[in-house]
Amino acid sequence: MAMLGFGKGKGKDLGLAEALATVSIKMVFDGPGGDLIIKKYSDNKEYLDRFMLALAIGHAAMATAAQDLNLSIDPARKTFIHDHMVKTFTKKMSEFSGSFPVSKYIVADHEVKMIESEFGNCDFTTNMKKLLGMIYDSRVAEYESALKEGLDRAAKDDGARINPFLKMVKAMGKHVYGDEQAMDKVFISQLSSVMFACLQSMMSVCEEYE
Repeated sequence: MAMLGFGKGKGKDLGLAEALATVSIKMVFDGPGGDLIIKKYSDNKEYLDRFMLALAIGHAAMATAAQDLNLSIDPARKTFIHDHMVKTFTKKMSEFSGSFPVSKYIVADHEVKMIESEFGNCDFTTNMKKLLGMIYDSRVAEYESALKEGLDRAAKDDGARINPFLKMVKAMGKHVYGDEQAMDKVFISQLSSVMFACLQSMMSVCEEYE
């Protein structure tokens, strides 16, 4: 993941934010980080659409974790980079999306309840920008927390027996299949390997950023 040549000053921070957002999306839709693995295990278009969204947000959560853990700059700059990354992510994800029913993407019990508590029901038409406004923060917080917990457990165990992405991928699975359906262990392992490579690149970039 090449992220060099960000520029200078404020433009440099904008460049990093946009690069992290772009990579979060491109690794899913244009690279080996998403549809090839997902399509191998599901030919259901509805599941595929949900998983592509969940995985894109999952990559954004990894970018957020990389910033939190490895970005050693002024807190105000970190906030600026994070906020612009979210805006860029939302804009890029929304570019080619038309209208759809909320229930197309919202199937997990806790998200259904969250939407119903705010809007009265979970059966209305929306678009990707509005949907991300409803779920982005809560999903990123859930995925990032699961990832950090996994990384901490792996570090304490020297990484020998722990898949640090297991809890995160299972959380993503709830947002695809609902709360009851179990996920294939091989699928989890293959997806975790791809996500690990992406996280390593993000962590390295943030660690070297000044």
